[in-house]
Amino acid sequence: MAHFLILFFLLSFPFNTFGDVQPLIDQINGLSEDERNQTLLEGAKKDGVVNWYTDMQPRNAEAVVKLLSERHPFLKVEVVRLGHERLINRLISEYRAGKFLPDVITAPSSFANELRTAGITTRNVAFFRKFVR
Repeated sequence: MAHFLILFFLLSFPFNTFGDVQPLIDQINGLSEDERNQTLLEGAKKDGVVNWYTDMQPRNAEAVVKLLSERHPFLKVEVVRLGHERLINRLISEYRAGKFLPDVITAPSSFANELRTAGITTRNVAFFRKFVR
C-alpha cells in the first residue's frame, strides 16, 4: 500500500506552478519498475511531506499512514479527509484558485470524469495497473 501512495506522489503537481506535467509523467511511466520506484522515492525524500486527499474511512486512512510511516519514516503525511462530494468540490476549488496541494488523491472512480474535465488528473501507466481490473 505504501508504494501505491509513493507511486502517485508526482501525479498531482500543481499545473499552474509547473506547467503541463504530462511530459514528466510520461518520462516516469517509461522507467522500469525499479527505476520508477527509486525516482519517486528520491522525490519523496526531497519533499519530505505528502499531502493526501481522501474519502477513506478514518481508521483505514490511519492504517495507511502508519504503514507508510513505518516503511518510509522520512515522510510526513498530511491527510485531508472529506466525504465524496466535499472532497471533489474542494479539489476543484483549490485547483481553480491556484492553491492545489494534494500529492495523492483517493476518491471514488465515479468522480474521475469530473476531475479529468477540471484538468486535475493526468495519464498514468504505473506498473501496478496490471493488477487492477
